[in-house]
Amino acid sequence: MERVFWGLMAVVLFLADPAPCGSRPASGPAGTAKLTALPERMSVPLGGVAVLRLRYRLPEGARLEEKGPVGGLAGATVLDREDSPGEVCLRILVDRLGSWETGPLTLPYRDKKGRLRLLETEPIRITVQSNLGERPREARLKPIRDIFPSVPWWRRNGAWIAGALALCALLLGVWFRYRRRPAGPKGEPVVPAHLTALGQLDALEREGLFDQGLVKAHYFRLSEILRRYIESLRTFPAAECTTEEIASRVEAPEDRELVKLLRRTDLVKFADRVPDAAEKEADLDLARSYVKQTAPADEAEPAPERPVRGGGAG
Repeated sequence: MERVFWGLMAVVLFLADPAPCGSRPASGPAGTAKLTALPERMSVPLGGVAVLRLRYRLPEGARLEEKGPVGGLAGATVLDREDSPGEVCLRILVDRLGSWETGPLTLPYRDKKGRLRLLETEPIRITVQSNLGERPREARLKPIRDIFPSVPWWRRNGAWIAGALALCALLLGVWFRYRRRPAGPKGEPVVPAHLTALGQLDALEREGLFDQGLVKAHYFRLSEILRRYIESLRTFPAAECTTEEIASRVEAPEDRELVKLLRRTDLVKFADRVPDAAEKEADLDLARSYVKQTAPADEAEPAPERPVRGGGAG
């Protein structure tokens, strides 16, 4: 019965006074103090806004406290307040389930002698509508989604990323190591690097570039043969390195001795040094000795006999 009564009251008030907040003051005898609380609606959905008008009438000579606090709203969330002559309009957030009710509402004012007085009216109760519709028991609730993490994806997956990078580095190293290995034609065995180098040294001597006066060409070929052999042996691009870069990468004693030979070839190639025939023979012997010394123990073979050349360069 109480809900029916308040519903009828709301309809009557709405039809009798549909004006917005602050539209007009309360009427009545000038000498009587009065406060009336008029909710705009008696039923508000949860999370909605209830509009409450406090219409007041003050005795002659009295004045309302400027922005005086409205009593009876303990715990209520007042979103907005608008003061106009004869009315205070409040907008309140409805954040309680069941029913929303105020305490006795009060409004302070001062009479013509300056004494503090209170206007008071009865509490207001508003029905809170469910957001689940008219049949909340039959409503189907949707699950709440998980909170998305704010940590960057690369930090969340750091271990996987590090593992993938390590695997890529390993595969790249294997590919780099084996890509420079000489591959013979299909079906033919690959000639070991030391036999290839020895064969190239013999071919260089047979060409007789030194005897023809092409000293620099001879030493350019000698330097290239040795650099490519070191590259196949030590797995770094020696053919593309300078002599000093090769020296910084090798540590074995036999490699150090070969670096000395490479430095002598550089003097012939770039500093116009002209060795004699004996030095040329000694350099070829040193190159062959290095190749044999660094060849695999199970593949070492004696070098073929060099042809006997008549006459010397003198």
